[in-house]
Amino acid sequence: SIIDIDEIAPTVISIVTDDLDDKVKDTDVVRVTTTFSEAMTASPTIDIDLPNGTDISGASMTQSTTADVWYYDWTVSDGGDGTGTATITVAGSDLAANAYAGGDTDTVTIDNTAPILTITAADTSLIIAETSVVTFTFSEDVLGFEDADITLEGGGSLSSISATSSQVFSATYTPPSATTGTVTLTVGASAFEDIVGNNNTTATISFTVDTQSPTLSSVSISSSNSDSAKAKVGDTVTLTFTSSEAIQSPTVTIDGKAATISGSGTSWTATYALVSEDTEGALAFAIDFQDTAGNSGTQVTGVTDSSLVTFDETVPTVISIVTDDLDDKVKDADVVRVTTTFSEAMTASPTISIDLPNGEDISAESMTQSTTADVWYYDWTVSDGGDGTATITVAGSDLAGNAYTGTDTDTVTIDNT
Repeated sequence: SIIDIDEIAPTVISIVTDDLDDKVKDTDVVRVTTTFSEAMTASPTIDIDLPNGTDISGASMTQSTTADVWYYDWTVSDGGDGTGTATITVAGSDLAANAYAGGDTDTVTIDNTAPILTITAADTSLIIAETSVVTFTFSEDVLGFEDADITLEGGGSLSSISATSSQVFSATYTPPSATTGTVTLTVGASAFEDIVGNNNTTATISFTVDTQSPTLSSVSISSSNSDSAKAKVGDTVTLTFTSSEAIQSPTVTIDGKAATISGSGTSWTATYALVSEDTEGALAFAIDFQDTAGNSGTQVTGVTDSSLVTFDETVPTVISIVTDDLDDKVKDADVVRVTTTFSEAMTASPTISIDLPNGEDISAESMTQSTTADVWYYDWTVSDGGDGTATITVAGSDLAGNAYTGTDTDTVTIDNT
């Protein structure tokens, strides 16, 4: 018989896995295949040095279709929460019992780390007409991240996501209208996975939304005048108003002039002292305001009640002072009606003074209103005791408090001879 003598040690041509990128995670089943330079006796063994778990040592391999190719089905079980490298080596002998003595290895990356998503936004406090770019940044490349993975609790809308890079995506958030509150954007767990197949964990971001315009629920105007609906030079006009929510210090004009503001939160007043250059008539005003978030309310120029302040800086004049005696000649005991017609309505009540030539003067006696507030009369019972001329003067103020400052008179002859 012929005996073949073989003293050449076998070599390893390759050690490969069926995972294309040699990146695996726990529970993956990976086939490790070793091709030797010649047929091997049953059976070669495999060692896998794990970064965290219990090493696999001297595990038998299974022959493939020929005795030079052997494989081992490895169920990955490393137990680490992070990543690491597993090193694979083999051992065995050829049919003549020559032992493989090489140092060939294959390395596999074990990745048990879930991909981390960080969500940021350009602005997380949004008001009317504002939007915010939302950025989704991943700790590693991922598969399957799409619009449907994102939910909004609290309203609003999000544009379709677009990729800035393999690990960064962005979208634009538009808040709901006429709303105040918190909106939460969430990417739920297990929505996508990394290249190895690790599922993601939940990530969220919250927005404070105020897209509600403030309003003024009550607005009233008054004057420091004794008649709060009238005003003269020097009187102070006060606007009192209440807002639907807390607002910043408002800007107020009265008759186009800046008013002095006081108040806080939802309760405010604005005051202005009238000067001679102000416009006579019903006083106009304007209130501009913003809530604390920066939303502007619609400018308010009218009251919510029936209040009104009319500015009057025109002093009244006397149109006439007359008596009902045709020739203005009287004697003691006559009852003479003295009637004064002013240029405008007067406040109650004007007074009359009669300077007598002989008797005791009549001083600042109240007059009586006639049919209208611009006409007033006084019934004078003549009592002088002599002859001469009586001089009649009047005084009073209009409804705004402007005093008559004229010197109009009427004279009456007293004849007791």
